[in-house]
Amino acid sequence: GILAAITACVPRGKKLRMGRNAHKSALNAVTLGGIIPQYVYPEFLPQAGISGAISPVDVRIALDAAPDIRCVFLTSPTYEGVISDIAAIADICHARGAILIVDEAHGAPLGFGAFPKSAIRCGADISIQSVHKTLGSLTQTALLHISGPRADRERLRKMLTVYQTSSPSYVLMASIDE
Repeated sequence: GILAAITACVPRGKKLRMGRNAHKSALNAVTLGGIIPQYVYPEFLPQAGISGAISPVDVRIALDAAPDIRCVFLTSPTYEGVISDIAAIADICHARGAILIVDEAHGAPLGFGAFPKSAIRCGADISIQSVHKTLGSLTQTALLHISGPRADRERLRKMLTVYQTSSPSYVLMASIDE
């Protein structure tokens, strides 16, 4: 999902503003897509020794410094459970004509019960959730969500066919449903 989303939204030779704490799949998408990464760094939480959230202010400053960037990629929540202010970041991206893609791999339960809202509900254009990480499906199952008109759905469908298998496992798909 991450490979398809990034390569569908960022043309070859163009720039992507991405969180420095991105999963290696995002770095692989940059390599495969001939994309130029420009990083925004999460805050550091010294008391926990981990990276924190990506600041909306830092995203605004980063986009102002490179007005040609039309796509931002962030991880929220992180492996440690840190959630960035996706609603504020989405507003900043959209005001500058940029698409927001969120790696929400560890956030599949978001939006249910007492959990915070999901990235899509907060205004992200695309989010990818690894259902197997935080819900009860089999390993290697994930969902890609798209909202709004900014991302090219046909291009995204095409890129999904590039990266997905042509022989999906019905056992894996059924585990998502279950």
